[in-house]
Amino acid sequence: MNKESKAALKAGGTTALLGGVILINIGNPVAWAALAAATFTVGKAAYLNTKNPPKILGQTQDQDKVT
Repeated sequence: MNKESKAALKAGGTTALLGGVILINIGNPVAWAALAAATFTVGKAAYLNTKNPPKILGQTQDQDKVT
């Protein structure tokens, strides 16, 4: 399993577990659907951020060197 899949599984699994614990008392199907959508979104974002890490704007390798 590559690092992108691990990050997506960890983030999505945590979201699903915590959301499931909260929603177990509610029992509303709309809330469960929202949890499923949020879990997918969080997992996808974690996968993409691990695959292509965000770059800090305004900094390049040339600016790190002090002359």
